[in-house]
Amino acid sequence: MDSTGLNKKMKAILNSKIKSLIFLDVIESPKTFKDLKRWSCQSTVSNVINFFEYNNIFELNDDDKYCLSSEGKIISVNYLNFLDSLPVGDMVTFWSNHSIKDIPNFLFYDLNLLENGTLNEYDNTYPEKSFEIYEGLVKDSKILNIVLSVCSSKHVEILNEFINRNPFYNLNLILNQDIYLELCQNYKNEFETIRSSSKTAIYIADVNFDIFLNVGDNFMSLNLSYIDGNYDNDVIFYDKSRGGIKWGLKLFEYCLDQSQFLENNDFLDIEE
Repeated sequence: MDSTGLNKKMKAILNSKIKSLIFLDVIESPKTFKDLKRWSCQSTVSNVINFFEYNNIFELNDDDKYCLSSEGKIISVNYLNFLDSLPVGDMVTFWSNHSIKDIPNFLFYDLNLLENGTLNEYDNTYPEKSFEIYEGLVKDSKILNIVLSVCSSKHVEILNEFINRNPFYNLNLILNQDIYLELCQNYKNEFETIRSSSKTAIYIADVNFDIFLNVGDNFMSLNLSYIDGNYDNDVIFYDKSRGGIKWGLKLFEYCLDQSQFLENNDFLDIEE
């Protein structure tokens, strides 16, 4: 099995709680369909087993129990190695509850670089808290590498403050097509200030990244979407260590490889 196929099947399992539970159960020992029904209703379990059989991960043994195929055993080794690399505590919940489709597998094997990071949860009684933490990190940075998959007036305001405050700044901005159009339509003047600077480089992603990544010279921060595709405004992960910044730069470079540099004369004319 090639590495691309392995990575694709690994992520399909990791992005589904029920797939993960059933996979781990069969890794432990062969199971009957009745055994596996404890994880969910009959139709859901049946669909999950069909997925594993179709992808040559499960097979039936002579006792009519589901067990790992030879390909499934290879995936299980990588899957267990991945689980071993996860930081403990809240970070396990963070990774398991969010979509990780845009994060390459090789970065999950480097999660130890994020061991000094912090999860900050949105405080309903103090709604500006998360933005203040992010704004403070940006304020102390001279370089910003951003994958922007969300957009609000506050994000635009912080970016404008960043470029107006420090004449020696450097901004590399990767935008989804939808975010680019939103900036052009709804924040035309502010975005013009950002993009017209000689120290700003803008890239349009070939794919719709589902991450909000920031990497400065002093921090990295990451927001993800939930598995159902809804953006998570409530939790931000940030890390000010050298290891965390290194991890963030690797992710940014991965996204940059799937993006196209936008020349000034390439900017679309957006009708009012």
